[in-house]
Amino acid sequence: MKKLKLVLGALLFAAFFVGGASAAPAIGLAMAASPLFDGLTAYAGKFQDEIFSTLINSMDIANDVMVEEEVKSKLIFTKLTVSDGYRPFTSTEEIVGDEYTFSGTELEVQVGKRELSIDIEKYRGQWMQYKKRGSGAQDGANDIPFAQYTWDQVIKQVAKEINDKTAYHGFQKSDAAAFDAGATYAVGDYMTFAQNSITHYWKCIDPTTAGQSPDTHAAKWQKVNAEAVAPGLGYRLAALITAGDVSPVTTGAITASNALASLRLIWDDVDEAYKSNGVTAYMSRNTYELFIRDYEDKVSKYSEKDGAAVNTLPGTDGKCVLKPCSWMVGSGRVIMTPEENPYMGTDLINDVNEIEVVKSSLWIMKAGIKNAIGFQFRDPAAIWCNEQV
Repeated sequence: MKKLKLVLGALLFAAFFVGGASAAPAIGLAMAASPLFDGLTAYAGKFQDEIFSTLINSMDIANDVMVEEEVKSKLIFTKLTVSDGYRPFTSTEEIVGDEYTFSGTELEVQVGKRELSIDIEKYRGQWMQYKKRGSGAQDGANDIPFAQYTWDQVIKQVAKEINDKTAYHGFQKSDAAAFDAGATYAVGDYMTFAQNSITHYWKCIDPTTAGQSPDTHAAKWQKVNAEAVAPGLGYRLAALITAGDVSPVTTGAITASNALASLRLIWDDVDEAYKSNGVTAYMSRNTYELFIRDYEDKVSKYSEKDGAAVNTLPGTDGKCVLKPCSWMVGSGRVIMTPEENPYMGTDLINDVNEIEVVKSSLWIMKAGIKNAIGFQFRDPAAIWCNEQV
């Protein structure tokens, strides 16, 4: 197991942009002359693995948790627990029985996609005007490589959606049944509802009465397609709490006046053996900033320059590392656990990871990205948190 190394570079993006073995041949002189379409048959197959490495490594969460990069479908994290039994020697055999048990969690990846179309006329009218003109320009020179820039932005957006929406806030898509016009929905309920013949996933953010749909009462619903791709770490933890495998500490809502005390309450609940080895406290950046304000008010203004970086929880001898996480945006939860416990799973060599580029009409190109992603905690017994969601 290892954390992926950052794999970035224009070459990888360029390889994406000029590739696409499934692209149809160019049609007509205008298509053949287009710099956007000319190279679309060359390198996608050759550089696809590097492209998906770039996608994964563009996410902050890939640097915050462990990454398992060869999950075909499911990976079982098996845990062997051996009971206490060491005792003084006697010549009599004294086996109690049932002295070891197997348990564990399952890291499963799900498949997500992003599809889009590119209109060559937009390229000509909005991008090519920035190409060099005049005697100083080389024939055919692309000063701003359109394909590279376009797909660079697409990859960054896909990575951002997975990081900010799926990684923590993702849910089990089977929890969302088709919209029932006769039903009422409470905050947090999920359902599916079609608009323009495309089925979308929705989360209720304001209680509804019968018949209130995203079409009739848009403010009561939030579109959550990215969250429906795979259950995130927040969903996994909530399930462990419901099952009784994790018992949260009650802190109440964390504020700028109680954040230091709240984190210490959670730390006090950590098993001493894990305290000795150290844990990481994962939290949203907002929660971390509330902690900093509380810390500055109660501690640092008396002992050091205000604003100094605080990377560990005071009073823990540096054993509790504070980790503000972009992927926990909007959450009030603080999760203390060894950094080897939370996982992101993918498969960089899996056939499910695909890039397809096809002609859909004379002037339009369609492209699609498909990848596998999943999130899980390896050991529920090594998680301590508060009751906030």
